[in-house]
Amino acid sequence: MKYLLLTLLVLFIAVAIGSLIVEDTGYVQLAISGWKIETNLIVFSSTLTLVFIAVYILIRSFIRTWRLPADLRAWKLAKNQSLIEVHISNGLVNMVEGNWVDAEKSFHKAAAISHDPYIIYAQAARAAYESGLLDKQNEYLKLARIDNPDALLITGLIQAELHLKENQAVQAIGVLNSLLEKWPEQNRVKELLMEAYILVNNWQELLELLSTIGKNKYFSHDVIEDKKITAYKGLLNEAGCVGDRNLLNKLWEDLPRKLKKQTSLIVVYITERIRFKDTSDCEVLLKQEIKHNWDRRLINLYGLVISTDADGQLETAESWLNNYKSDPILFLTLGRISIRNSLWTKAKEYLQKSSDIEENADVFFEFAKLYQSQGDYKQASIYYERGIFLKKLK
Repeated sequence: MKYLLLTLLVLFIAVAIGSLIVEDTGYVQLAISGWKIETNLIVFSSTLTLVFIAVYILIRSFIRTWRLPADLRAWKLAKNQSLIEVHISNGLVNMVEGNWVDAEKSFHKAAAISHDPYIIYAQAARAAYESGLLDKQNEYLKLARIDNPDALLITGLIQAELHLKENQAVQAIGVLNSLLEKWPEQNRVKELLMEAYILVNNWQELLELLSTIGKNKYFSHDVIEDKKITAYKGLLNEAGCVGDRNLLNKLWEDLPRKLKKQTSLIVVYITERIRFKDTSDCEVLLKQEIKHNWDRRLINLYGLVISTDADGQLETAESWLNNYKSDPILFLTLGRISIRNSLWTKAKEYLQKSSDIEENADVFFEFAKLYQSQGDYKQASIYYERGIFLKKLK
């Protein structure tokens, strides 16, 4: 198109000049090495124009021929890029649909013709893992690192994710700690490391990691608080399991004031105190919390703790009937406290009301204790069996 426009322009100029000199054509004489050529100005101008056009076309043809290899390379690159996009698109679609084998093949094809394939290799490794092709998974990650040494972060994250999927938390922690040394502010590394620490119950390391995370758009405040609660629950439970009463109480004392109001932490702490049969001051803690938060877990624990004031404990629990007269757990709690106070008739009434509202294995076990305390071992045995049967069903 450019050539055509240029040609028309030149011809237009030639015609314009010709029209100006049509009345006086004049002549042109050329003398070269004894040769003389004479012609009128119109013919000379037309010939010169044609020669110019011919030379221009020849030069353009030469330039295009000279650039042909580069143009072919550019064309091949564009074609490859188009194929890469098709293969990657197919791979992603197959991943979403769960066709991992096809996804791996698509990513493999894309990587084979890509000039920068490390990210594609990383995706191929993920697809290979899901296909159960662990050797291929490791090979793809290796190829990604060879292709681009800076891909260590990406390949390391994928390797850690795959370890976690295999419940290989220790191996994941090794990979992630190496990454954290090089990228101490990398949020995804920290996120996976949290997950790994939880899997191996490494609560202290989890808390130390959480302490390095300040205000951060990646981690919401709720997520951080939830992880802290998980860590402290783990530590409290651990202290109870190893039988370290002093450690349990110290952990609770050192707990941030805000977290001491968390119901789930109170439940774990009181549960571990019950394990030690050391609940003399737990009744007060539970009573204060229940006043602000009616939670069945707390109500259940209230019936399990032994207060120094048994009558006062029963009186407090009975006062809750004013607002919660249909709560089966409250009736179970009242039954337990009544048994400890040797109020057999009242205990039976409360336990029966609980059972009428909702069958609960613990209610049957409490009935068994009650009858055993009265020397009725036959009835006690019946209720134990009913409790065990119901426990198995649930």
